[in-house]
Formats: sequence, C-alpha cells, structure tokens
Amino acid sequence: MEQKINHIGELINGIRNNVSYSESVVRYYELTRQPKEFNDPITGELRKIDYLSNDIIHVNQPFVFYFDIYFLNDHLKGLFSQIKERRIIINDVIVSTIEQLEEHLTYYKKGFLDGYHSFEEHEIISKSSVFKSDGLSVKKITDYVELHKKRDNGNFTFNSLKPKSYFVEYPSAKKLPFPIEECYSNQNKGICSGRIPPGNGIMFKNQGTKLCKACFQSTINKPEDWYRCGINAGSYYKAWYIVLANFKLFDKYFENINKRDLMKKRSMPPLSDCFLDKNYLNTLLENPKVADLFDLQNDTYVLKKGKKAYLAGLAHRLFNIGKLNKDIIKTNQDLARVFCPYFHVNFNETDEKQFQPERAKIDDFKFIE
Repeated sequence: MEQKINHIGELINGIRNNVSYSESVVRYYELTRQPKEFNDPITGELRKIDYLSNDIIHVNQPFVFYFDIYFLNDHLKGLFSQIKERRIIINDVIVSTIEQLEEHLTYYKKGFLDGYHSFEEHEIISKSSVFKSDGLSVKKITDYVELHKKRDNGNFTFNSLKPKSYFVEYPSAKKLPFPIEECYSNQNKGICSGRIPPGNGIMFKNQGTKLCKACFQSTINKPEDWYRCGINAGSYYKAWYIVLANFKLFDKYFENINKRDLMKKRSMPPLSDCFLDKNYLNTLLENPKVADLFDLQNDTYVLKKGKKAYLAGLAHRLFNIGKLNKDIIKTNQDLARVFCPYFHVNFNETDEKQFQPERAKIDDFKFIE
C-alpha cells in the first residue's frame, strides 16, 4: 500500500485561516508561476487572484492532483499543449492522446513517490534523519526550493529535434517519421504558421513551404527517463510541504528574499524615462497602428485583451532600433517591467514568457523607424 501524500492545499487553507500574511506563502506562489487573474465562474468577469483569500480554495492550485500524484500545473498544461499541437513523437508516431504516454507517466509516478518519501533522507542532513527545526535544516530547504525553482523541479524531458539541419539533410522529407502532407495539414489549421520566429523558417526544397522550429520539436525514447523527472518533482513537492507546514520558521528566511525581489521590481523607472528622446513616447502613441493596442480609459492606457505579445513586439522593435536607453533596459524582463505597468497589463514579474524575442510579434512593427 502506498504511503499517503500530504496535500499542500490543506496547509494553505490552514495558514489563511490562522494568519493574515506569510512570507513563505508569498514565496510559494512566486516560484510556482501562477496566473494573476481568472474568470469568475458566476459573473464571467476577469478577477485578480488574491492568494491569501478564499479564492485559493477553488482557483488554480500550483500543484494539481492527476494520475494519483501532484503535478505542477504549469508542467501538466505544457504537456497537454504539446500533445494538442502534435509536437511529440514516440516510436515514430505522433502522440495525439495522453493515454499514449501512460507507461512514461507510470515511471514518473514511481519517481515522484520515491522522491517525496526520501527527500528528508537525501537532501537535508544525513540518512535516517528527518526535518528538525534547526537553522541548518531550514536553510538547506530554503536553498533547495530557490535552486530548483526553474530547473530540476519535475518538468518532463524530451529529446529535441533540430529541424534546420534535419530538413537540410533530408530536403525531400523522406526520412521524416510521418508524411509531409501531415505538416501541410497542421499549417492549414494554423498550428505552425502563427509560430514562425523571424529568420527561423525552413524552406523545403522544391516545396516552397515555410516551417517553424516547433513543427517536429520533440521525441521521447525510454519511459524510464521520466523516473528521474518524477524524483525531482516529488522532492520539490515535499520541500514545499515542509516549508508550509513550518511556515513560521521559514518566514524570516523568505522575508529577505521577497524584499530583495521587490526592490528589483521597483527599481525600473517609468516608461517615459526609458526613451533617449523624452518626447518620443507621446508621438509613438499617436500612431494609429500603435494606438490599436490599447484603450484610453480616464487618461490611462490599458492594453487590449490578447495583445501582450504585440506589446512585447513593439518593445523589442523600439529596443532594436535604438529608441530606448540601453543603460536602463538590459534584458527581455526589463522590457516587461517598464511596458506592462504603463499599459496596465498583468505580467510575470520574475520571467514573462511573452517578452521572449521568439514569442514577441516584432515583425508587426517594422514600420517604426
């Protein structure tokens, strides 16, 4: 009989009912990448999520229960998205249903349970030890969740294909694991055509068809490969369970980290101060093609729904042609930190994916010189 996996959601509910604020809870939701808003099931309106309110019981827990274990919601959504977009190949067959990955998920589950139940033994102090409320144990777990926030926290692994060299080597596509007609079909459905980064298109010889790098992105070899992914996932989940079960001990450690990150977020100047020409922004916003991105509400610019990738494209275009001060703007995330607040759109303040160049709609703003 499998040992019980404790439910983090119950801990969150207990913290919410007993205290008004916890630095550990704030860090938990910061590192597990949750959306900032959701559609209210009653009114249908878009509402911001308050992770210390009753919303947390019903809305988008960072870990979701599936296949009898807990997956990070972000990982599971990504897996289903890749299946939907026909981007996974297993044994030369495109994966079209989650059932085709049952053996892989079984290994993942075994790894999760092993990682969960052995975390304290392997990661804290020594064999046969358990979590103790001493400074060393607390620091080790704090360091663990910070270190694994973006890697080794249980994401699924794939073997990425390299379309450019792959297609150049086999321009007739005879060596592809499925007929080229299937790719044409995907393009007709809009799966590929909307996701071609500038300069990354591949031309099939004598076919005249442009393909994006995501067309045949990943293969999976051995189901056993996902056992290690599961161990990482189970360990990461158990680490957060220990943090939240002992949140008062961890709050003082996360308080400094949260303050540090908050200072970074607040250190960016307003958008108008990021232009080399301080008057350029007003001129830019009067351009009809730019003005189509936002609504003007009480003298406030509000980005229209679904336009974040276009806002990112505008930001990158301005950066690329030298309109922005590069002593201030140094990264993709810096662009998000100045453009998103100005246009009152929510964004991931740690890692906003829409502002990555391959996702931003940069080519739509070539008219800006």
